[in-house]
Amino acid sequence: MTREQAFGWRGLRQDSGDPAVFGERAIRFYEEHDVDPKTKYVVFSDGLDAEAIVGLYERFKDRIGVSFGWGTNLTNDVGIRPLSLVMKAVESCGHPTVKLSDNPAKATGPAEWVEIFKRIFAAEEGAYQECRY
Repeated sequence: MTREQAFGWRGLRQDSGDPAVFGERAIRFYEEHDVDPKTKYVVFSDGLDAEAIVGLYERFKDRIGVSFGWGTNLTNDVGIRPLSLVMKAVESCGHPTVKLSDNPAKATGPAEWVEIFKRIFAAEEGAYQECRY
């Protein structure tokens, strides 16, 4: 995210990885770019249950705006293990697509392309960088 995006966007959506780590990272990023985190939001939305939501709210409520995208575990309370189905684009204009994630197992796309984009964004080290391509 660029500095301009940090100022212009209302917030971020966390979809994979440790939500507490993501929240801390978001706050640190905003502070490093002279953006008051209290004016921004993080929408936590990966595999949440009531206990996780309460814990995240308590941790971040006074530091950054928080919201929750609670789907599967809210609507599937009948005792059957839910399916985990997500649709992703696999091609655009004749080119394969790549999706990187905080969870390496969730990366999608041709293996060689995934490796290229992991290098571009320094994903192996967990230090994502702004892409200027």
